[in-house]
Amino acid sequence: MRVTGIIAAVVSVLSLPVYAATPSEPYKVFFGNLHAHSSYSDGSGTPAEAFTFARDTGKLDFMALSEHNHASAEMGAKERRDGLMIATQEDLYNGDGENSVTSAARRATEDGRFVALAGQEFSAISKGNHINVFEIKPVIKTENGAFDQLFRFLAATPDSLGEPALVMLNHPGDFKGPEEYGEDDCPDRKTWIATLNKYAALIEVLSGPAMAKTKKRPTGNAQRDYFHYLSLGLYLAPTASQDNHYKTWGTATDTRTGVLAKSLTKADILNALKARRAYATHDKNLRVWFRVGGNLMGDIVKAGADLKAVNATVTIEDGDEPQAHYKIELLRGVVGGGDDTAVVTQRELVGDGSVRFENVRYRGGRSYYLVRIAQSSGRGPKDMTWTAPVWIEP
Repeated sequence: MRVTGIIAAVVSVLSLPVYAATPSEPYKVFFGNLHAHSSYSDGSGTPAEAFTFARDTGKLDFMALSEHNHASAEMGAKERRDGLMIATQEDLYNGDGENSVTSAARRATEDGRFVALAGQEFSAISKGNHINVFEIKPVIKTENGAFDQLFRFLAATPDSLGEPALVMLNHPGDFKGPEEYGEDDCPDRKTWIATLNKYAALIEVLSGPAMAKTKKRPTGNAQRDYFHYLSLGLYLAPTASQDNHYKTWGTATDTRTGVLAKSLTKADILNALKARRAYATHDKNLRVWFRVGGNLMGDIVKAGADLKAVNATVTIEDGDEPQAHYKIELLRGVVGGGDDTAVVTQRELVGDGSVRFENVRYRGGRSYYLVRIAQSSGRGPKDMTWTAPVWIEP
């Protein structure tokens, strides 16, 4: 079977919920931030202030507030010790009053203009790292670091669309140990991967600068962790989040999560994220479309035994850097093949346009292909972009 412009089949591996893209329909790129705080955990300002600032000053298309769910979280902004926390006052998160996170998100969301998401940051770094859970109604009350309890909670707690909640793995590698994101709470690695794949669709490759009061560039990236989790068999798209703890929502840095969606509505943004149609970039307005055959980034495609090679295309648009130079690398990895996500081939591009990779070998098994882009405008460090993969599986 050849990988063509129409998805012949989409697989459901290890009970993974499938949100398939439809490549024949156009997708727009929207930019946002999926990790931020207000004074309802360890940040600053009110939820309403955060969403308004992100929209009007940060010029974001969407933003999620992800308040910590545990009572020890009020350790961020040093001048904050007011005792206002969703962990101890759940109405601050889901109350009917206009000042709750969910109420503020509902008021701030305007189709075609801005999408505000309500989220929670679960656990503590010392308990297996943090994850964000988006658009659920109750405050997460499970024991800190008890991911097995969290997974049972999520199984019984749909999101605002009535679907399984979306999960993002935050700042990977901050907790050093094999039990990161709850592996130690599952009987074996296979069960852990299958369970995470029911909910987790995103992983932060760029994060921060969390405690910055003025604009800064993130000092590192989690590319190695991203590739590691892909090689284990997790279906993840990379994100770039700011983790704001001060009134810098959208302005702390130029990094953005790019999302390919049909329109700027809460349902379309959530569905696009669940479909892994996302990428992480240092550039605040770099638009990227990546396809293997006709299958869009994030797709999982079933391949027949006769598939030997694939074709891929990358299209780039950046309105304020018309002469930027791009090194576009196509990378490939195999699930279970170790951390061997590696460059297959590369192309150069100046300015907006498209490049095509033809007759790229399909190695068989559960393979994935993604793109890494280095952008240079002749000044400052290169801006990097990582896309979600397209998975091709037997």
